[in-house]
Amino acid sequence: MYSKVDLLKKSCVIGSKKWANDLLRFFLREILYSDVWIYHPYNKIILGYDIVDRLDAYGFFWQAERVKNHLHRWMKKISCTRARARDTLDQREREVS
Repeated sequence: MYSKVDLLKKSCVIGSKKWANDLLRFFLREILYSDVWIYHPYNKIILGYDIVDRLDAYGFFWQAERVKNHLHRWMKKISCTRARARDTLDQREREVS
């Protein structure tokens, strides 16, 4: 995570290309592919679509599409992972019975 001093040094104008790329990078590194909100993944989805709306509003369609691509890939990955975990639990219950 960045300290306040780092953020001041790296500050950029909202709506600039640097801002859009930093927002994309922040979402992918610090939110989507990190271990925050493990038990509440819907928060990542809400934040992702909010970032898509902001990027679209400022005309950064490429960055918005990349956020949507990564978000959909991530949602597909966690849905498959959770389904497999559920199947494994069902198998254990059957073996015990």
